Amino acid sequence: MWFGHHGSDYASGGMLDLAKLQDALEALHRRTAISLTVISNNRSKFKTLTRNWQVPAFYLEWSSSTFSRALRSHQVALIPITRNPFTVCKTNNRLATALLHGLGVAANSIPSYQPFAEACVLDNWTKQLERLVRDTQWRSQLNARGLASLAQHWQLRQIAAQWHEQLSSLCSPSVHKSD
Repeated sequence: MWFGHHGSDYASGGMLDLAKLQDALEALHRRTAISLTVISNNRSKFKTLTRNWQVPAFYLEWSSSTFSRALRSHQVALIPITRNPFTVCKTNNRLATALLHGLGVAANSIPSYQPFAEACVLDNWTKQLERLVRDTQWRSQLNARGLASLAQHWQLRQIAAQWHEQLSSLCSPSVHKSD
C-alpha cells in the first residue's frame, strides 16, 4: 500500500513516484498474488497512474477517521521517493507512521530514513520486496526493530531535548548570564 499527498506543483514526487515500481510490482504479482491500495487525495491522478497496470489497484480517499484502520489492514507500505531538494529534507513521518501501524516498509532512502536501515528495505526493491511480502516472520522482525528505534530515539522526551540543545546553542553567552 502507499499513502500520502498526491504531489505538489513545486517539486517532483508524491503518488506518481509509484510509476517507478510498476515493473517490479507486476513481476511480483506474476509470482504471488498482490494488490496495491493507495490512500491519498486525488482519485483522478490514481486512475490515470494505474490505468494500464497488471496489478489490482484500489483507491481510498484519505480520511482521519479511517486512515489508521486502513493502514492496519495491509502488510507492506511502499514509499518510493524521487530525490530532489524538497524530498531529501523530508522527515521520517511516513516511515514511522507505517511502522507504528505494524507494516513492513520498502522505501527509497533519504537522510531521515537512514536511522531505520535495519528496520526496513531501503532501495532494494527487486530482491527484498518479494521477501518483505512473503516472509511474515522477517517482516515482523523488521517492524519490531523499527518500533524499538522509534521508542529509543523518536519520543517526545528525546525530541524536546534535541530542540532544547539546538535552541540553547543559539543563545548568546550574555543571555545565560542574566538568568
